[in-house]
Amino acid sequence: ILFKLARAANASVEWLATGKGEMRPAGLLPGVAFADVVMVELRDIHAALHMEQIRAFLPLSRAWLERTLGISETDQLFLLEADRDLPPEIRERDLLLVDRSAGKRMPRGEGLYVFSVPTGLAVRRVRVGLKRGFVVTGSGISEELEAMEIDRLLVGRVIWRGGKI
Repeated sequence: ILFKLARAANASVEWLATGKGEMRPAGLLPGVAFADVVMVELRDIHAALHMEQIRAFLPLSRAWLERTLGISETDQLFLLEADRDLPPEIRERDLLLVDRSAGKRMPRGEGLYVFSVPTGLAVRRVRVGLKRGFVVTGSGISEELEAMEIDRLLVGRVIWRGGKI
């Protein structure tokens, strides 16, 4: 618990435990300055999800995530930079925020989703089909998939799109 408190407050473990020594070594800012920051992985879209190809960590505001997107659990989020076979509303190099917790359940309506494909990750538009399946579309791609196949390939839902980075 002390280590977690020290990390959150950007304070010395020794000072928290004993009250002796420096509370905060030179150069460290108060922990409150970082309380609103969530570091989110920027993943390589060309790598399969299990390869853990993380390009960078980008800071997002916890308050913005909660207030704007209704997200309180941030451990299932990651970012992608879009670059190929894109639905019309996504432009090359757009930054996409993906919620992986949505990949653990079937799509509930139309939206943009991320799928695991042989060449890495792919962004596709999904809508519920007429024959109890799902219609998956992208640039020049349109196919109907059954629920079991969607369940196997679905990684998460795109919950926010920003301009190119």
